Amino acid sequence: MQIASLENALMLGAPHYKLFGRAAVIYLDNPPVNAITAVARARLKILVERFAARKGVDAIVLTGAGPEFSSGTDISRSSEKGDFCGLPELITTIKASAVPIVAALDGRAIGEALSIALACHSRVATPSVQLAFPEVTWGLVPAGAAALHLSELAGFQCALEMIVGGKSISGNAAHALGLVDELVSSRETLVDQAIRVGTDRSSRPSKSPTEKSRQDIIEDFKQSFPASLKTTAGKLAMEYVLGTQSASLEESIAIESRHNEKLVSEAETIALLHASRVEIATELPQSRSGSGAISLPKRVAVVGFGFMGRGIAISFATAGVKVWVHDQAGDRLTEGLEAVVASLKSMVRRGRISQEQAENARNNIIATNDMDALGEADLVVEAVSEDLELKKTIFAKLDSICSDHATLVTNTSSLDIDEIAAATGRPKNIAGMHFFSPAHLLKLVEIIPGKETAEEIIEQLRGVSKHIGKIGVVVGNQFAFVANKLLAGYQREALFLLEEGALPEQVDRVLQEFGFAMGPFVMNDMAGNDVSYHVRQAASYPAGMRYPHVADRIYEAGRYGQKTNKGWYRYEPGQREAHPDVDVAALIESTSSQLGFKRRNISDDEILQRCLLPVVNDAAWLLGDGIARSSGDIDAIWMNGLGFPRRKGGPMFWADHLGPKWVYERLIEFREEHGPVLWEPAPLLAFLAKSGMRFADVR
Repeated sequence: MQIASLENALMLGAPHYKLFGRAAVIYLDNPPVNAITAVARARLKILVERFAARKGVDAIVLTGAGPEFSSGTDISRSSEKGDFCGLPELITTIKASAVPIVAALDGRAIGEALSIALACHSRVATPSVQLAFPEVTWGLVPAGAAALHLSELAGFQCALEMIVGGKSISGNAAHALGLVDELVSSRETLVDQAIRVGTDRSSRPSKSPTEKSRQDIIEDFKQSFPASLKTTAGKLAMEYVLGTQSASLEESIAIESRHNEKLVSEAETIALLHASRVEIATELPQSRSGSGAISLPKRVAVVGFGFMGRGIAISFATAGVKVWVHDQAGDRLTEGLEAVVASLKSMVRRGRISQEQAENARNNIIATNDMDALGEADLVVEAVSEDLELKKTIFAKLDSICSDHATLVTNTSSLDIDEIAAATGRPKNIAGMHFFSPAHLLKLVEIIPGKETAEEIIEQLRGVSKHIGKIGVVVGNQFAFVANKLLAGYQREALFLLEEGALPEQVDRVLQEFGFAMGPFVMNDMAGNDVSYHVRQAASYPAGMRYPHVADRIYEAGRYGQKTNKGWYRYEPGQREAHPDVDVAALIESTSSQLGFKRRNISDDEILQRCLLPVVNDAAWLLGDGIARSSGDIDAIWMNGLGFPRRKGGPMFWADHLGPKWVYERLIEFREEHGPVLWEPAPLLAFLAKSGMRFADVR
């Protein structure tokens, strides 16, 4: 590529620079997250070479334009073999520079961007910057000599945890490990401090991490990150880290290139890259009003401090946001705060947050039983029980006490947003924000606009979701929205399979072998079979629609799940391990007999298809009706809220892999066998089957 063309490439996201005295500051500039492209690498290499050879330049600073250093590789191109083209040459150029190069880090430095930062001579960072290598979650290993530099700077254990385990660390932690040389309290002074570090010729003491034996570190790692070696990429990432411990820069780059050439054509990698792409797409602005800076709330309030309210409060508090929590029942506030402390302790124990983060999060939560105290909140999240009249009463009260600019959202899982908004005089500022349970652990949030919700409010809520570490997916205002609507078909067919001949342990095994963390019956026992019973009683069923009687028999037997130590399975007191129960098998068989079914052997393939094809078909109906915006959104919803395995890419990606024509023909077979009420193919699916297009082609 010609230099002249690169000089004109700013509109393509190429870096630019400014001179400050005897320092050159190079800015990664590719909004909104400064993703790195081949053009950016080439431009950055040229600029480093230019300033390293230029008289009068004593330091080079590499930083990000805007609030982030860089989110790393632009993975929209990561399925191509040349997706890291030019990175080895860039890393070699940075390492060879006689002029000190300092990386100034804020926001996020992810993947390839972190590799570039580690190749620099020094690093300064804000305490809150997030550093991570997510490549294993894409089905790849990091490029740019990441393992070599991590091991040199912070030791073998750090390299294992970040590269194989995918661990993300803050600027504070990176400084303690030796990855960051200096911390800078404010972004405003970040570049100035980086220039000072680059021009300071005094030697800096190097940190030599004291470590256990390599084998002990590996054994400890396997205990702490048990899922990390289950994928092909995880296994090769381990080989990569081990292989670079005594390697040169050139050898390290050769090892990672060899591994990625193998991985890039793996079906698992293709699915994982798709999963990451659709998740990233949920963060990108979807409207013209979302193209500017998003104003994040400084004060958040949560109304209702039960199980969901506590999880929502923790989500904001661990992200550094002050949260006022309200509940009319004073004892629920007391119980809730105790439960928050217990949850934070569990998060520390599992390595999700540090002890310091837990203490700060607890201090960020302020309890009150006076609703008027919420009047200064910028964002209020209502999280009371699923009672429309109660919610309308609360929103009317909030409307009277909150400022005109405040955004009011409901955590409803199914109710009409417009009905709730009608209780206020500010329908433009009302929306749904459906967190998934437990809210402090699951990443999915469905964002539901009403008819009059302003676009800037939706963009704000998407930004809020990202800020608290969630995947915010915008869906249409229809009963049960998208996730629960699609989950209904999955659970319904699992129950019907029991009536026809299967047992809970067989259905759960098939879904777990496919990749779900748990099957539908273990999941129901966790959620409570009494809860699902009341949901069924409140639902309406069209004429001719089959009803899952076996689930009612479980409820009537008092088998509510883990809370009663018996549900679809038997549980020892205080334990969560599910044990098949002969009483359940007998109850299922008697129900089958009462319903007139002759029990039969059901294959694993039929179980998988009966459970997942209704999800695909119902999703096609929602896409056709505009309730879901894209098949990628549906994949993001199922992977982040309902447990669909990432290595399969989501239900719509899975369906595209099978082929819409095959899916359509299988649905026709099930329709002939079970009737049209639940198995009529969606018009969109019929169109795709006929045209040869895929769900991914639907825009």
